[in-house]
Amino acid sequence: MLSRRKAIEKYEQYLEQINQSKAYLNYIKVLFKYLNKNKLTLFELTEEQLLVFLSRYSINSKNLFLKAIKSYCNYFNIKTQLTKIKSIRPDVKIKDYPSESEIKAISYNLKPKEKLILDFLTETMLRKAELLHLKQSDFNFEKRTCKVKGKGRKERIVCFSPSVANEVKRLFAQEPERTNAFNYSVGKLRGLCKRITEKLQTKVTPHSCRHIGAINLYHKGLDLITISRLLGHSNISTTQIYLNETSEKVIEHYNAVMMKV
Repeated sequence: MLSRRKAIEKYEQYLEQINQSKAYLNYIKVLFKYLNKNKLTLFELTEEQLLVFLSRYSINSKNLFLKAIKSYCNYFNIKTQLTKIKSIRPDVKIKDYPSESEIKAISYNLKPKEKLILDFLTETMLRKAELLHLKQSDFNFEKRTCKVKGKGRKERIVCFSPSVANEVKRLFAQEPERTNAFNYSVGKLRGLCKRITEKLQTKVTPHSCRHIGAINLYHKGLDLITISRLLGHSNISTTQIYLNETSEKVIEHYNAVMMKV
């Protein structure tokens, strides 16, 4: 059996051979100092003990320790549950998105087509590319729905209000399709978002319109699964992030719904 010193030397040679950063080596050396001090082996180290050891480090350093351990154990074929510990994600910061009322207030100062694009994005929660790839034939005005090809070319249906439906029909009657359903470009969309950002003093992008729309639907009582489908999310946990809710807002929303029961 190799001594730790010999194992370290062999692992260093391995990192050189595969042109891997030697940062992993330094993390393993620090870990071994901890093991020596506590008279432990890598086989004996539990997940709980490792997490206690890592608690003194930043999230970035913790994740580098985990990667180094996985690399070291894989090289020496060490069987341990430690290699299955997932990377630690930083806490999600709550962003300050404009409210639906703020968006509506600013939209009245826009040109009719710009207002329609903003209202349509907020209601349908489309991604930028999804909007720009729409065809007028994708719309069903009787049901007030639109067929969308999302990520991975997955199709879904999105909905919009009667008022937006009327405006879209009016625009289509005036403008035959040339480039896409709305005859809108990436440049025009960027310019629109820039002007809205300047007026609200809060950054607004097509992506933030997805968040605004999701938050609005959630506050109006629409269930999480339906919102997730409208957004085109394959994982409902992604939708929870989109809702951008603090604990206080979650409690407030819960009480508002339960008081109706």
